Amino acid sequence: LFTGFEVMAGIRADYTRYFNHANFNQTVYDELGLRTDNVISTFQLQPRVQFTWDVNDKHQDIIRLGAGIFGSDLNNYSMINNMLFDGTKVASVDIQKISTINMNSKDARVPVVYKLNASYTHFFSDRLRVGISAYANWARHNYMYVDRNMVDEPYFRIAAEGNRGVFVPAESINTKNGATDWMQGRKSDKVGRVLELISDGKINQYAFVVDGTWRYFKDGELSFSYTWNDSKDNTSYNGNVANTATLALMVKDDPRDLSTMTYSDNQFRHKVVFYGTAPSFWGISVGLRFSGIGGTRYSLA
Repeated sequence: LFTGFEVMAGIRADYTRYFNHANFNQTVYDELGLRTDNVISTFQLQPRVQFTWDVNDKHQDIIRLGAGIFGSDLNNYSMINNMLFDGTKVASVDIQKISTINMNSKDARVPVVYKLNASYTHFFSDRLRVGISAYANWARHNYMYVDRNMVDEPYFRIAAEGNRGVFVPAESINTKNGATDWMQGRKSDKVGRVLELISDGKINQYAFVVDGTWRYFKDGELSFSYTWNDSKDNTSYNGNVANTATLALMVKDDPRDLSTMTYSDNQFRHKVVFYGTAPSFWGISVGLRFSGIGGTRYSLA
């Protein structure tokens, strides 16, 4: 746009469709009012832009600012499972002869990430560079499965454990080992678990990075970076088998409640990376890399 200042902008359009879809399961519809033949609309427009300013066109101070919307592809494994396990083709059957059904919610969407980044880089010379960067990412409409054949309200609550709800009758719990029978917590005894793919997952991630590179002799080089990170979500489920969504989400009460944002399973606070290479000799380059990470979350779960 003017000397040293460049803008790159664009828009991407994605559309994906499966020509096949799950069969309509009349029993699930009669019992729970859910359609197993829902499909996901996948058309997405994804604009993005980046500004780069070489201050005074001296190649010493570079400022960048970028933003964009980035869409996900369909989760192919989940889509195929939802077509296959509609209760009319094949079934995963346990010893009680109850099948698990996978399905898409009528409101399911493809995940999308809103990204924002800014950086400043200073070249002290053609051999020494230092930079600082900031990143923000907001993911919305992320995948999650919830059991729709589970009673709406708990049968009782445990006051000594934060008023935690229990979704099976107290008399059905094994008094010797505390084992529960999930089938006692169903809305309908004509179908098993009905795992519905929804789009209520959210992730907020922020990071600041300081890094530098020094070419100290010939082509020998030293690089260093430090990252401060913060990642929170309402579910850390990352796709594929539906059962892993319900097993991975450790909550004290209703596993269908995604209203609380807390630290992600992928959270870390600090990361340090050091990378160095010796000047090459006889066409051979020798390098060493160290990566250290800390501040991951710990829980008994």
